[in-house]
Amino acid sequence: MHKKTIEVIMGDKAEGKLDPSKKGVEMAGPPKEQEVTAHGQQVYVTCPHCNSVRFVYLEYEGEWFTCANCGSSYSVTI
Repeated sequence: MHKKTIEVIMGDKAEGKLDPSKKGVEMAGPPKEQEVTAHGQQVYVTCPHCNSVRFVYLEYEGEWFTCANCGSSYSVTI
């Protein structure tokens, strides 16, 4: 068995009215085929509500995501 350590960024609870045009792509892990379709940084994030580790394409500050595990919204600041 091989193990790999990954860097995981802590997400922030999203507050206020969320702009639907700033919703980002979030998933449990990277796509099986390593083809990147989004521009931006690929990062692992911990949902601040349920602590689930999620994979996101972070394209700009202020982008927010909906956790597929618990359904809560969060944002990421790097």
